[in-house]
Amino acid sequence: LSATSLFGQAVNSSVFEVFKLSQAVPNIISSKQSSLITVPVVVTAQVEFSACPISTADMVFEWTASAADTSLVQLLKQYTSSTVMIPERTLAPGRTYVLTCSVFKADDPTTKSIGTYSVETVPSQLQAFVAGGGRTVSVNSEIVLDASASFDPDFIGSGIDKSLQFLWECKMAQGDLKVACRNAKGVLLNLTSADYLRFPPDHLMAATSYEFSVFLFKSGRSAVASAVVHVATGSFVEDARLMLASQDRVNSKQKVSVI
Repeated sequence: LSATSLFGQAVNSSVFEVFKLSQAVPNIISSKQSSLITVPVVVTAQVEFSACPISTADMVFEWTASAADTSLVQLLKQYTSSTVMIPERTLAPGRTYVLTCSVFKADDPTTKSIGTYSVETVPSQLQAFVAGGGRTVSVNSEIVLDASASFDPDFIGSGIDKSLQFLWECKMAQGDLKVACRNAKGVLLNLTSADYLRFPPDHLMAATSYEFSVFLFKSGRSAVASAVVHVATGSFVEDARLMLASQDRVNSKQKVSVI
């Protein structure tokens, strides 16, 4: 170390000895990310290496999380590289997980850099479906609208998801207007909060189009699906298919039977 005054006068130089204890350790850059739980979550530690010569081949990465998340902690123990992959449905929706990553040289585990990575799990969109619409039915037939196929992609339990809530609405066309649905007697339809609607024969109004909508709710989320049913007068077979009674070839003058 040497110094020179403003007037150009130099002073005696001094020499300092520096002892290098270990190789430089890269600095970890913390970050945040969000993801659905229905897909694998990949977290990669971003590091900045020193300008000093350093070998990256023997760098060791250690990952951990809150002790309360036992399964996640056990999973992270399997990784010693800069990237971890958390399988789908390992995390719970609507939470923020903080992963801690430590990096150090394999021959010097006492000198390390630590970074944190936040993973926010975003709830999936509810999926609403209605079966039984998009058709013409006889007024003399029973009519069923079924929304039981609706689901929450984040639900991991067995059986029926009892936390799903259903709300039905119905509009019927009268000229250019759509009004609240009424039955054949002119009484407003009684729409339940179940996952299906069932109407007995002759209950709905003939020569009328009914538009049913089901609203699905759960944990602050919602979805909607609609189905249109046209109620026609008279009795007829619905969803019939015309099939030849025989697959043999015939000429144009022969009679054929159909079923």
